[in-house]
Amino acid sequence: MKTQQEENEDISNQDTSALLKIEDLSKYFGGMAAVKNLDFHVFTGEIYGIAGPNGAGKTTLFNVVTKFLPPSGGKVIFNGQHIHKHPPNKICELGIARTFQIPTLFESLTVYKNALVGAIYGKGSEKRDKENLVKKNLEFFGLWEKKDVIADELSLYERKVLMVATALTTEPRLLMLDEPTAGLSKKESEYIMSLFKKINAEGMTIMIIEHNMDVLMNISERVMILDHGVKICEGIPSKVCDDKRVIKAYLGERYEVKK
Repeated sequence: MKTQQEENEDISNQDTSALLKIEDLSKYFGGMAAVKNLDFHVFTGEIYGIAGPNGAGKTTLFNVVTKFLPPSGGKVIFNGQHIHKHPPNKICELGIARTFQIPTLFESLTVYKNALVGAIYGKGSEKRDKENLVKKNLEFFGLWEKKDVIADELSLYERKVLMVATALTTEPRLLMLDEPTAGLSKKESEYIMSLFKKINAEGMTIMIIEHNMDVLMNISERVMILDHGVKICEGIPSKVCDDKRVIKAYLGERYEVKK
């Protein structure tokens, strides 16, 4: 049996363009498979979309990758390291940050202190300027003027972007977004997605779960569709939307990708 170091050396000699590699990943709850024998790669610098019907295993996948849930089997490899045995805080320090479907904040803390938590508990570098990092991200999301407002007093849109800003202050290499536009207006959704595109253009790799097909198909470079924890299709948006299995399991009819 190979040691952890030998496994990591084997990975480093493989294709290095894949930042995240999921190999034969499964998660069972009793006898039910929420994620089953899943394989896919996320390449450095891309926006990788994930969709599927309710109960398809999308959020469970995020929870297993970030170790909020332990896998039942398989491997999660990030930046050349096996991470499926690491605790969530270590995974964050290695460079993976995530958001949640329902905004998850420190409700009694100010906007500034929420973002500061990410700066403190991210990669753990003592040398970086935490205050400037927080200010940069809050300004980017239009929250700097509300830095002294208690998080519980924010609107849904503001709570969602604060969650993203806090995630970014950990200085991740991979940002995982779980339904970031849920509950937002069309205008808010379009604006937040424009911000994600800017983040990606600066080199951030993004994984995004979305039910809004307009959002997902027009921001993602590749899309994976899950159904009952199984990958039924993966590829560029136009290919995925033409797939008969995707139409039957999820779309109901062919979806036209906007140019």
